[in-house]
Amino acid sequence: IGISVDYSLHYFCDHLRQKEKWLPRAALGHVLPGISLGLLTSVIGFAGLLFASFPGMRQMAIFSGSGLIFSYICVFTIYPLFTKAIATGHMRRPLNWSAAYARFCRRQWGPPAWALIAALLILGAAGMSQLQRQDDIRQLQSPDETVAAEQRQVRDLIGDDLASQFFLVEGADEAELLAREERLIQVLRGAQEQGHVSGYVALSEFVPSPGRMAENHQLLAPLVVGENSLLRRIAGRIGLPGGAVEAYAEAFGEARPADSKALADWLASPMAMPYRQLWLGTAGGEYISAVGLSGVLHPGELSRLADADQGVTFVDNVGELSALFGDIRRQAGWLILASYIVVSLLLLARYGLRGGLAVMIAPIVAAMTSLGVQGLIGEPLSLFNVLAVLLVLGFGVDYGIFFRETGSNNPSTLIAIALSTITTLLAFGLLALSATTAVHAFGLTILLGIGVAFLLSPLAATGKQNRKVSA
Repeated sequence: IGISVDYSLHYFCDHLRQKEKWLPRAALGHVLPGISLGLLTSVIGFAGLLFASFPGMRQMAIFSGSGLIFSYICVFTIYPLFTKAIATGHMRRPLNWSAAYARFCRRQWGPPAWALIAALLILGAAGMSQLQRQDDIRQLQSPDETVAAEQRQVRDLIGDDLASQFFLVEGADEAELLAREERLIQVLRGAQEQGHVSGYVALSEFVPSPGRMAENHQLLAPLVVGENSLLRRIAGRIGLPGGAVEAYAEAFGEARPADSKALADWLASPMAMPYRQLWLGTAGGEYISAVGLSGVLHPGELSRLADADQGVTFVDNVGELSALFGDIRRQAGWLILASYIVVSLLLLARYGLRGGLAVMIAPIVAAMTSLGVQGLIGEPLSLFNVLAVLLVLGFGVDYGIFFRETGSNNPSTLIAIALSTITTLLAFGLLALSATTAVHAFGLTILLGIGVAFLLSPLAATGKQNRKVSA
């Protein structure tokens, strides 16, 4: 919508070009070359996203490209049928504004303009070197502080402070499952001491494996069995009947590790209610459980504890999505850079070396300045900034093409581009005020980029003989 409205604006603003009555068919002959080339460059820009691996970006390319094509078709097929010849006598004020702007451009677009471009390029390069990538999808939302405080309060009350990351443990039976959990917990204790994680919870902390039960039995035996055992010495001091001590020692000697039903029995007990979500049942003949984590600070270090041979897998769905988000951002960046290059080559073929570079100055400097300013003020770089740069290309190239086609002092071009800039800043620039991080990044990039593109776009007419116009 933001780009396609430019075609309508140029068509309807063309009536300012003439003193006499404006004829729709004559207007088409004047604006069609510019909007045709603008359409082609914009579609090429979006077409680069067709090569992205992310389906959403391919859908964006198809939707945007087809939308621009059909809006362009509407301008030269439907508009002439429903617009009439109109007089321009009542439009003196916009014409005076555009004439003043044209005089300003002719005075300023010399050495001062090139000094401004050099300064903006230096600013952009310096700021872009400071950009910090932000691909963590958890940082792309800005929850309401009141809601977040209530969530923390509920979590503190019910004790559910588990992180989104966890370990998945598999075993051929319950005994093997519990044994593998115990080995993992031993390693997690080291990770906890190193500050990678603040806590963990596992079923094996409540139901030891048969192996651990046997080990515990063996460690306790010297304290219970024997004439001089600790149990007998304490029983003598407190006056415990000898028969009770003998019965206990005999029962301890005959005890064996609990059978395979121990875990199932514990899970059925009321004590297990807060922890039943850790038991995932069976799948493919394997018994599966989860080891919950809390206070995860270094998920990368925890992922190294996974051991496929021992049936231990580290699960970090948010981290995997964030990594995918980063891959998409990098891929989109390269595709958009390719779009800039292809559009530049097309403009070089149309206008020659000097003319093509003059048209591309505005979108290139605008994109660098927008990203550079955000780098200097500490804004992170995400996929939404990169996608916004594509729109800066579309708008900036359109502005330059129309100035190149008609000259910088054509009133219809000046007013149409000014209206386009205003509508774009209102439609997209206000998004910079959003509290949602993704929307804010998208809007801020366009706000800065379109502002600079409009400021520099008259440079596209450099070296071109302006058409003589009536005003």
